[in-house]
Amino acid sequence: MQTHRFMFQGFSRSYWDFFYGYGLFAAFTCVVEAVLFWQLGSLDRRLAAPVLILFAAANVVYAALCWQFFFLTPLVFDLAIAACLALALAI
Repeated sequence: MQTHRFMFQGFSRSYWDFFYGYGLFAAFTCVVEAVLFWQLGSLDRRLAAPVLILFAAANVVYAALCWQFFFLTPLVFDLAIAACLALALAI
């Protein structure tokens, strides 16, 4: 993955660059979600509900994409996040 390089939109890249970059992107997205939900915790539940529903649905779709194209580890975490958000809506 690291040794075979090819030109992609004018840049020399390897499959490892895309794989590693995707991992960093996914980790950063999780940090942003965590900060957002921490801030939403102080809001009235009625104001936060649409955002929680949106992110719960997004994590289910993301889990489905992980099942189709990636592997089990991110799928488990996305389903756990969706379950926690659904629980937060139910309580």
